[in-house]
Amino acid sequence: MYTSRIRGIHTIIHGPTSCAYMMCCNSDLGTIHRDLHGDKQSIWENVSCTDLNDSASVFGGIDSLEKLIRKRVELGDEHIFVISMCVPGIIGDNIIDCCSRMSSELGVTIIPVPVDGIGAGGVIDGRNFVIDKIMEFVEKTDEKDPNLINILGDYRSGREFFTIFDKSVEDLLSAAGFTINTIYPGKCTLDDIKKMGKAMYSVQSTDDYTFNRTYSSICDSIGSIRMKEPLPQGMKATERWLDEVSELTGRNLDPVKAQIRETYDSEIEKIKNRTSGRKVLVVTRPSGNYQWLFELFEDLNVEVMKTRELTYNRWVMGSDLSEGKEPYVSDMISADIDSLSPDLVLSDAPSDIHLKWRCRTIGGPHVGPAGIIDYAKRLGMMFDTPVEEEWRRIS
Repeated sequence: MYTSRIRGIHTIIHGPTSCAYMMCCNSDLGTIHRDLHGDKQSIWENVSCTDLNDSASVFGGIDSLEKLIRKRVELGDEHIFVISMCVPGIIGDNIIDCCSRMSSELGVTIIPVPVDGIGAGGVIDGRNFVIDKIMEFVEKTDEKDPNLINILGDYRSGREFFTIFDKSVEDLLSAAGFTINTIYPGKCTLDDIKKMGKAMYSVQSTDDYTFNRTYSSICDSIGSIRMKEPLPQGMKATERWLDEVSELTGRNLDPVKAQIRETYDSEIEKIKNRTSGRKVLVVTRPSGNYQWLFELFEDLNVEVMKTRELTYNRWVMGSDLSEGKEPYVSDMISADIDSLSPDLVLSDAPSDIHLKWRCRTIGGPHVGPAGIIDYAKRLGMMFDTPVEEEWRRIS
């Protein structure tokens, strides 16, 4: 996603076809949905693959890589990222030398990203390396526009039925006195990347542990002020975000806060007849921020009976944070259901889908004021679904 969504940069996946598919299919689905109101361009137009087979596993795949690079240059590509998968790492393909040689010969920019599985650094190191290289395209400037803001990460939803809330975010930014400059990582053009340095401010689209350091490095690289608060999920987060904007810019946003609060309170009051006094069990991901959820429970008069946390992924969270954490299994929440009889289980554990109880994925609201109101309405309806669907009884 850090290269494939940038129009003007082509990404070559050096590996089997299945690797390219796994890397691109989820991002492509999101892009298709976002492009219902866009230019209809698929990520696959920006990505190609060397399609390594069993023969390449024996004799090497550099010839296939060179052939594909030449083809892409003939088609007009001037900036190419080559990302190697596990097979090239196992067989010893040297993509660094290959890219350097082809770049000199063809007169184009070819950047190798050797992430041959976890042994060569894996996804996290590869992501950081790619972003550092992308930031080298940013045109340096000391003239910062206080009305421009970069969005770090794509707040636009990959789900068709959420795209209507994108305007809510744009309206919030406009009310705070901002115009969007560039959205990255996310779908943009190379020209959008080049102008990132013009914006005085940058804001994260979401608050996620695994990306916080990445976003800090982006802001340091382009010389923009990174807002502490991400684009807000939830009413109180919206107020905190507007307060930070006021502190940074000196703008009086009290009227904006008052208008948003009035609309929120009015809508929440309508939902309380479905939620007041209800009880929930919650299972969260360790890398996520769920403050918005517990604040919403408080506003809706919902009691949280118990919370559990999924097993820490040491590749995502790091070994230090993961050490000593109790592994999560669905039997734990099943025992909680038997002893506590909640009205609803909200869980971000994929394994909990089999629970014979009223259980829903937490997911999250779209950022912006309209997103949390919509989530509150859907939460209210969750309490009215059957405790156990008929198909679960049959199984």
